[in-house]
Amino acid sequence: KHGSKSITVIPNSGGEIYELYDPNLAGKAYERLGIQKSDKLLVLFAGRMSPEKRWNLICEIIEKSEEEHLNVEFLVALSYSKGDENAEELLERLKKLPCVTVFENVPFESMELLYYVADIHIMTSSIESFGRTLIEAMSRRTAVLSTDAGPTKEIVGEQNIVDPLADSFIKRIKWFDKNRNALESIKDEMLQKYKENYTLKSLSNKHLALYEEMIKNKR
Repeated sequence: KHGSKSITVIPNSGGEIYELYDPNLAGKAYERLGIQKSDKLLVLFAGRMSPEKRWNLICEIIEKSEEEHLNVEFLVALSYSKGDENAEELLERLKKLPCVTVFENVPFESMELLYYVADIHIMTSSIESFGRTLIEAMSRRTAVLSTDAGPTKEIVGEQNIVDPLADSFIKRIKWFDKNRNALESIKDEMLQKYKENYTLKSLSNKHLALYEEMIKNKR
């Protein structure tokens, strides 16, 4: 409440394509992406080529994981414009690492396949207007970690906010690898949180409840 006025915040949705979780598609996504199932954690980074995404930090996380021989494979979905020299340099750096599979300019409707196969989606941004990829990942039963980039704390929960340091993310990745049962529970929690807060159905119900309350208060 602000003075005598009440403010209600209703978030955005993940969009119609992310409305329902399909376990069957989750199994088929590996084959469609050409990814083999293994006991390694699959960690996803996704974003456009821009400074606020902190791509250098992403590279540091991956390179440190490689140096420490962690039980992890990385998926990187990078969106960029043709002729972007920074993107070309980044791609060259990433493709030198054997633990990385790079997906370039993935169509929006195909991104959900990456979320389906990923165990963890990590966002390293310095600032976000919404944090849409976190919500999309949660809709596909993926654990999420993020830096504090504005709205991200509200989306993922304070316990899943990580300092913008490679070592801090490495520590969390190691924990997930050693605690696979806990990871599966966290995945379930993320999917449930998405259903309760970010589906079109849940948001419609929240709007309806708000309108009903406004009408009630005017009587």
